Amino acid sequence: RSIVHNLRDNMSVDAFILDCIRSTAMILSIVSLIVCAMGIYSSVALDTRGRRKEMAIRKINGAKTHNIALIFGKTYIIAIALASVINIPASLMIADIVRAPSDEPQQSAIISLLLGILIVAAVTFVIVFRHIRSAMKVNPANEIVKE
Repeated sequence: RSIVHNLRDNMSVDAFILDCIRSTAMILSIVSLIVCAMGIYSSVALDTRGRRKEMAIRKINGAKTHNIALIFGKTYIIAIALASVINIPASLMIADIVRAPSDEPQQSAIISLLLGILIVAAVTFVIVFRHIRSAMKVNPANEIVKE
């Protein structure tokens, strides 16, 4: 009876530790996404602030908001694509090393990675489009005169 009792205690401690690690990883993932969004926000704000004259000239020439958003967003889309190409193999290797043989299959890790990439891409799209839209509301004549 004492062997079974000890095995059960050991397994419950291991399960508790695994739950704590998963909860900590979830919290760190959320914090990482928030920091990522803040970094992208400040980068896009600086980029749009520095290129207001270019946007004003493009607006005078008839460019729509989505055209200018595509021009500015292209840089961030390329950065997300490069980060994803590096991120997926590295995190799959780390997940393979860390996880136990009886854990979830590899397909679950790939789905969560792709979901994370999709979330970051969506946040980037919203931030870029918001900044471009607010910059497009400005009168182009005023922006050109400032320079």
